Amino acid sequence: MNRAQFEAVLDSIVQYAIDTSDAVIEKLAFSVLNKMVVVWTPPFDQLAVAQDISTRGFDEAFGQYVTEHLLPVCFEVPRKSEFDFTDAQSRLVNSW
Repeated sequence: MNRAQFEAVLDSIVQYAIDTSDAVIEKLAFSVLNKMVVVWTPPFDQLAVAQDISTRGFDEAFGQYVTEHLLPVCFEVPRKSEFDFTDAQSRLVNSW
C-alpha cells in the first residue's frame, strides 16, 4: 500500500478519535486503532529480534506513527473539557 495513502487513512481515524462530539464514533475509532496496534506491533520482548526484511520497514514506520500521533491522542482526549467521564462509552475510550 502507498505509505501516503495509508497515513491519510490513519489520520482520518485519529481525527474521529479526537472528536468528542459523538462518543460512539470516538469509541469505534479507538477500537480500530487499538486493533491496529495489537496486530501490527510486535510484542515488547521481540522488538530487538531481527525480523524479516520485508516487514521491518513497515514495523518501523508504523511504530513511529504510533509514537508521534497515537500516543499523544491517548492523553489529549481525556483532557478535553467536553470529555464525559461519567458516560460508559467515554470510560471505554479512557481505558484504551
